[in-house]
Amino acid sequence: MLWLPFALANAFFESVVNAFTKRGAQKIDTLSVIWSHRFYSLFILLPLALWQRAFVAVPSQFWLVALVSTSLGFMANILFVKSVRQAPLSLVLPITAFSPAFLLVTSPLLIGEIPPFMGIIGVLMIVVGSYILNLTKRHEGFFEPLLAIPKEAGSRMMLLATIIWSITSNLDKVAIRLSNPLFYALMGGVVVVINMSILLVIMRRSMRAILKHYKMLAPIGIAAGFSLAAQMTAISMTIVPNAISVKRTSTLFGAVWGKLFFKEEKFRERILGAVIMVLGVIVITIGS
Repeated sequence: MLWLPFALANAFFESVVNAFTKRGAQKIDTLSVIWSHRFYSLFILLPLALWQRAFVAVPSQFWLVALVSTSLGFMANILFVKSVRQAPLSLVLPITAFSPAFLLVTSPLLIGEIPPFMGIIGVLMIVVGSYILNLTKRHEGFFEPLLAIPKEAGSRMMLLATIIWSITSNLDKVAIRLSNPLFYALMGGVVVVINMSILLVIMRRSMRAILKHYKMLAPIGIAAGFSLAAQMTAISMTIVPNAISVKRTSTLFGAVWGKLFFKEEKFRERILGAVIMVLGVIVITIGS
């Protein structure tokens, strides 16, 4: 169960990334935020990789997997941002809860990882808990986010992003098997920064203007660096559905930050979802 602290650390830092983004980066364009997210994460990942002596010789397949995974991940991030801008959060955020459920299908198909029965129950509990936790407008109905998928473009984009994430998480495991967690986290970040820098230049975005907002953007990347390091380490130590399911508890941490720092309401209504998620983590741990 050594993977569990890393998975929980991943969830915690992921929630910090989201909180910093919500607090300070709303006025900066999407591509600049995504670039900064990865660029500043390198200031954490590089020292960690050096400290752990993570630099190793890797086969050519590693770079192919890393390129495919990061490219798909970039597409998912764009879909995510467009989704939350086009549709109400109460409709699209609950859809992200289903990424662990999709992993129960993609992980056996792509990398042959099948959770034990108790693990499957725990994953499904986290899916249900996360779904409930994200239902911020109860009057819309429990199934409204699902019913909105056929008729709401933003909901369809979020569903596609969630499916893509269920694929990239398995590709991450393949890349880690070909190298190690910190090397892949670092090199994946480098690939994204290089590709996005080229894209920003093509789009004639001023890098100086982006770097000018470092006080706002750097904390996002710093937290992301710790989050990525913890996520890849957890994935290397357990099956992907376990690690990513526990990562979804970031919504639980996010609800706490929302109450403490953003004075969000209806915190008590979310307790049921939080309790189900915690029980899901316990069940997964027992079944591991």
